[in-house]
Amino acid sequence: MTKKFRLRLFLIITLLALSFPALAGRTLALTHRQREEKLPSPTQKNTSQTTTPITLKRAWEIVNAEAQNWQRSARVVSLHSIDHPNDSSASGQSGQRRAWQAVILSGSGAKTERVITLVDGLIQDDIQQSTGSEERLALEQPQIDSPEALQRALKFRPAFAPEEGKGQGFHFMLGRSSDTPVVTVRGSRGNLPAIIRMDASNGTLHEAKAMGFEAGGILYSRDAGQTWHASDLTDKMIMAVIPDPTTPGQVYAVGTQNQQIIVYRTQNGGKNWAYFGSLPKSAGDWPFDLEATMDSSGKVHLLVGTWSGVWSSMDGKQWISLSGLPEGPKQWLAVAHSPQGGRLFVSVTAGEKPGVYASEDFSNWSQLTPEPLRLSKSFDAQTVLATNEQSTASAWLLSSKGETQIELEEPILRAAGDFDSDIFAVQSTQQGTGYCSDREKTWTLSVPVASLAASTSFSEDRVIVAGGFRTGIYRSSDAGQTWDTVLSNPAQVVPGSNEIYDLAFLSGETVIAVNGSTLTWEDF
Repeated sequence: MTKKFRLRLFLIITLLALSFPALAGRTLALTHRQREEKLPSPTQKNTSQTTTPITLKRAWEIVNAEAQNWQRSARVVSLHSIDHPNDSSASGQSGQRRAWQAVILSGSGAKTERVITLVDGLIQDDIQQSTGSEERLALEQPQIDSPEALQRALKFRPAFAPEEGKGQGFHFMLGRSSDTPVVTVRGSRGNLPAIIRMDASNGTLHEAKAMGFEAGGILYSRDAGQTWHASDLTDKMIMAVIPDPTTPGQVYAVGTQNQQIIVYRTQNGGKNWAYFGSLPKSAGDWPFDLEATMDSSGKVHLLVGTWSGVWSSMDGKQWISLSGLPEGPKQWLAVAHSPQGGRLFVSVTAGEKPGVYASEDFSNWSQLTPEPLRLSKSFDAQTVLATNEQSTASAWLLSSKGETQIELEEPILRAAGDFDSDIFAVQSTQQGTGYCSDREKTWTLSVPVASLAASTSFSEDRVIVAGGFRTGIYRSSDAGQTWDTVLSNPAQVVPGSNEIYDLAFLSGETVIAVNGSTLTWEDF
């Protein structure tokens, strides 16, 4: 799994694990424990090979019967569907699920709870354990079953869709909002999780919430990264920035807002930004990377890598999807520039034909490697270092003239500097960040790093800036041999997650940094 995708997935999983139960706890007396919602290892209780998904009401009947057989005063205090290993994004669209998890609480004396997992209507796993004295209310049989709940949810919010991330498809949960029994349907809005909660007796809407982004934006520096200032592009989820290859001080930024990919532009080195254009809905709502290159006629093409393809525009208004590339997310883009034009490299990270592809005309592509690689640009954007973050077996030095396979001693996440002279800063998955000269590496920065960039005057000043992953911004004036912390808390300048997603030098003095957004639940 690729790093940038993991950043996003990590945020989503973290908030699901923390905020979703917390959100429910604000209005619901939910009692399911903070468990990994994955199916436990199979036991011998269910040896049937029959696939029999069941509804929420049927799951409650089975679990309640088990509770009464156990103790007459036992009660069901938690019930929700969970993923089965064979689930897909289509799971739950009938209102039925194969796998469910419930908690039964003993009725008197020393409190004991049983965590029961159902698969195809049969008990698959049953864990019994002591529990605290916290009072948990019983869940009665819902009058609204999951198929009707799903139909109502889709009517309440037509943009509600199946989940494709941590959960698969639509999920269902029985709980309480204050004293009101409620049924919750979990799905997604765009590519982010969403929930719709309704009265379990009559199906009236209680609330609809989805994950969204808040805070985040762009910082800029006028002294090669020593001091930082806030731009006016704030409260935005920005993923990447790229300087215009022909116009000094002009930079583009790409982000996501209201389930659409938006491009912004600055013409004064990052201080002030304006809307430049929006990609069509068919491009999706999540940009991975951004590039800009000049064709043989001198026209600048802006390129955005998305799940659906690489989208190109010269004016921000008209966008086309480049043809000739295989299906799959276009995770990393890089252009090796030359006086004759640029050579575009695209790393396709999933699908039937992943790998690194190259083109000089945006239509005829050659596959350079069969595996997806990270793409790091040199300080002068004339060479690209393609590396595997998990293996040293495949590393390439790419340029407008061709490609050369090289050997590396460690798996490399990213690099910045002069690849031709073999002097640059490098980040390893195992060692941290450090200095590389003649392939000899010295590890000098141990904090997590999310981005690296070299000054456009790197051959003279040896300046590197590192954007931390919730650790600050760092600067080196000796190509990574030593580092200074120049901004320990970027959120004090531009509120955000303190995850510096991207960095770009415009000149030897001006540099731009992206502070990531935070995920939060919001009404929709």
